[in-house]
Amino acid sequence: MNADITYLENSDIHREIVLDGILKARNHVYIATANVKDMLVETDGNYLPIARHFREMCERGVEVRVLHSSTPSRPFLRHVEEHGLEEIGNFMMRKCVRCHLKAVIIDGEKVFLGSPNLSGAGLGAKREERRNFEIGILSSDTALIDKVTSFFKMIWNGVLCPECGRREHCGK
Repeated sequence: MNADITYLENSDIHREIVLDGILKARNHVYIATANVKDMLVETDGNYLPIARHFREMCERGVEVRVLHSSTPSRPFLRHVEEHGLEEIGNFMMRKCVRCHLKAVIIDGEKVFLGSPNLSGAGLGAKREERRNFEIGILSSDTALIDKVTSFFKMIWNGVLCPECGRREHCGK
C-alpha cells in the first residue's frame, strides 16, 4: 500500500466524506456502521436528512448499501419511509449483529476508515460543541480499497454467516 492517506477529524469528516464524497458518488456508496441514527447533511445553509440525499443519489443511479449492527433509530426509519427509499431497488440496508466496523467506500475510488457511525454526532452535520470526537483516514490506495470492499461484501453476502456464532441474534 502506498502513503496516499489523509488524516481527518471531527467536522472535517463531514465535509470530506459526506459533502465531497458520498453526495458526489457516481456509481456506488457502501457504508459500514454499528449504529444508524438520523443524520442531517449541511448543504448551502440547509440541513436536510441523509435519507433525502440517498433518494436523490439513487434516482441518479447510485447504488447505496448500508451495513449495520443495531436497529436504526425511529427518526431515521421515518425519513427512509418519507422519502420512499424502501421502494428503490438500489437502496439497500442489511443488518449483521457483529458489524462494528466503520467504513465508507465511494465508487471503488476512495475509502474512509474511522470511528464515526452513520449518525448526526458522527458523520453528520453538528456544531463542534455537540458532535462526537471522531477520527479517521481517507485513502485512494487501490489495494486498501480492494481489501475493505472485499471484507464488506463478504459480510454483506453472508459468506461469514455459517461460522458466525451469533445466528440466534441475526434476522437472516
